[in-house]
Amino acid sequence: RAWRIWPFWLLGVCIGSILKSSLLFVGHSVRPVLRHGLPRWAAEVSPPDMAQAKKEIAELEELVKANDADAQFRLGQVYRKGRFVEQDFTRAFELIFDAAQQEHVRAEHLLGMMLIRGEGCEKDEDTGCNF
Repeated sequence: RAWRIWPFWLLGVCIGSILKSSLLFVGHSVRPVLRHGLPRWAAEVSPPDMAQAKKEIAELEELVKANDADAQFRLGQVYRKGRFVEQDFTRAFELIFDAAQQEHVRAEHLLGMMLIRGEGCEKDEDTGCNF
């Protein structure tokens, strides 16, 4: 009976060692590498890309003034993640709240998550779960 089990045991050991080595490799590549005090993605952004991002953010700001729900959500995400702008959870919460009031589904979901986590507002798990 033991001769029937050993191939499966050997296969499990081989797969386990492959997964372990691949997870170790992935773990190193996922961590942000800081260059000049910036995360890797920010350090790799070239000046033309930064100029393009600033232009797109300005366009989103104009659409936000026109009360565009999708623009409010997208700009809220920019402020929430802190990409190309200084991270500002309060501004992100305001923009996403405005989008959610216009029944933007993704904004409603994210607003609930922000309420649960207390990002840009007081932590309110009951309201966040029921949002």
